[in-house]
Amino acid sequence: MTQTEKLTLDYIKSQMSESRFKHVLSVAENAKKLAQIHNINQYDAETAGLLHDLAREWSGEQLIHFLKQRSIKISTQQMELPILLHGHVASIIAHEKFGINNNDLLNSVKNHTSGATYMSELEKIIFISDTLGSMQSKDPARYNEIMDAATESLSKGVELIYELAYQHFIDNNITIAENFFDNWNANKSK
Repeated sequence: MTQTEKLTLDYIKSQMSESRFKHVLSVAENAKKLAQIHNINQYDAETAGLLHDLAREWSGEQLIHFLKQRSIKISTQQMELPILLHGHVASIIAHEKFGINNNDLLNSVKNHTSGATYMSELEKIIFISDTLGSMQSKDPARYNEIMDAATESLSKGVELIYELAYQHFIDNNITIAENFFDNWNANKSK
């Protein structure tokens, strides 16, 4: 590990709780594994995994203030559910603090929560890996189901995540993000 990598990991760790940091490390590990399987840049996948939740523990007010300072438009639903903004904020921090200019990597961080209408392979990897990072210790059977689908096809992995997320939202009476269905429909396996 280089000095820069250590400093970056130290910074990331300082921005979150110990449990969130363990999640981030798990996401980075799963992202690197999927990138290797699908012949995607492993460094980019691991980096996006490490950076994806930089702002996850910020308050809603902090997320909104951060984006308003940069004159970034915030939808009504995002104002009501500001947690949806944490990926966008993390991508800006990645650019401003770490000088990352790789748009694919930045979009992977930005879109890891709800996905996007058209996701690159790296975006799919981070989208999937975020769920894998949450399932690894909580639900090993579900983790294996998702990993098997994603190993076969990133698109199949993404579709399974949308299906599971939708069921979770319904079962727990959670508000569904305004772009969720558009993103899900655009990413259905053909």
